[in-house]
Amino acid sequence: MRYRALGVIALCVLAPALANAQEIARGTVFLDANRNGVRDQGETGISDVCVSNGRDVTRTASDGAWALAVGDDTALFVIKPAGYAVPLNADQIPQFFYLHKPHGSPQLDVPGVPPTGPLPESIDFPLHPQKEGTRFTVLFFGDTQARGLREVNFISHDVVEECIGTDAVFGVSLGDIVADDPSLFAEVSGSIAEIGIPWYNIFGNHDHNRAATSNQHSDETFERFFGPSTYAFEYGRVVFIALNDIFFKAEGGYTTLLTDDVLAFVKHYLATVPDDRLIVLMMHSPIVACRNREEVFRLIEHRPHTFSISAHAHEQIHVFVTEDMGWHGKEPHHHLINATACGSWWCGALDELGIPHATMNDGAPNGYSLVTFDGNRYSIRFKAARRPADYQMNIYLADDVEQAKAGET
Repeated sequence: MRYRALGVIALCVLAPALANAQEIARGTVFLDANRNGVRDQGETGISDVCVSNGRDVTRTASDGAWALAVGDDTALFVIKPAGYAVPLNADQIPQFFYLHKPHGSPQLDVPGVPPTGPLPESIDFPLHPQKEGTRFTVLFFGDTQARGLREVNFISHDVVEECIGTDAVFGVSLGDIVADDPSLFAEVSGSIAEIGIPWYNIFGNHDHNRAATSNQHSDETFERFFGPSTYAFEYGRVVFIALNDIFFKAEGGYTTLLTDDVLAFVKHYLATVPDDRLIVLMMHSPIVACRNREEVFRLIEHRPHTFSISAHAHEQIHVFVTEDMGWHGKEPHHHLINATACGSWWCGALDELGIPHATMNDGAPNGYSLVTFDGNRYSIRFKAARRPADYQMNIYLADDVEQAKAGET
């Protein structure tokens, strides 16, 4: 299927976020035997686990210890290894991070992160064992994009309710969780939490703080609710890497772009990952719209197992990235532009339950994807919201078809 350009804006000059780092953060990744989130006496460290500051990646020592440089606006996070779980908050959001912002976020229309104060003596990340098969399913929502509580209710009744009881082991919202109103993060998260599975979130262009004056501070409220906007975790034989590919320009507007820090993080982390793992890149704007996509391609195209997924377009498109798009891999790279939960922004005639029909821009119904991973392979199934599982296609014909006469062509 041909990919239609999404209209990106000009490339910007970037400065590494950790250029002025002056402190060293230290801590431990430990086995949280009683699952209270605190390292108690006798709880041992876990070796060989990756920890990052959003640019650099280190592995824990034999006693679980790690150390990384930090600046005055740094997200530190553990990369959950396969076979382990991190704590969840009341909204099923994984708690795998520590935000170091001694002075807090700047003043914004919606509050960001409050001041965290001096760097703690030890930042300890708890993990506990969990059973993970090599075959599992993940829910992917694109653009829930709620404007007000009325549309939060649309998310609940049109999408969330039918997912309760799912066999999926976790879910991901692929950005544009809200429509320019991050004060609704709590309501949307509370709704999705009813599904009852861990839920990860990607930063989208409509999730930003409109009062932010720089790209650095555009995701402050997102960070308060969900943690860093670039991170990674592992499950089974799959590596999931969440990328913030939305860059807000000082003169206004945004472009699809990965900063130097994001690219460095991907490079450093992938250096620790065996080639037999499936690498899944998750982002909001499609990878083929990214201004510096070829820099990403250079990091993954030598690997035999890759897949990427985004949202943003309000259409469902399978893109097979080839050399004409800058990909030099042996086989085309598969990128899925995921269906959107909101269809085309919760528009359309209301049905008998008061919910919009909300078809996407391509005329398909709103919905979501269920991606089943099996080892380092995967399969994708589209699910139309509140439709039977086998509802996949409509073919429309004219109501009246005139019968051709003999001899006519």
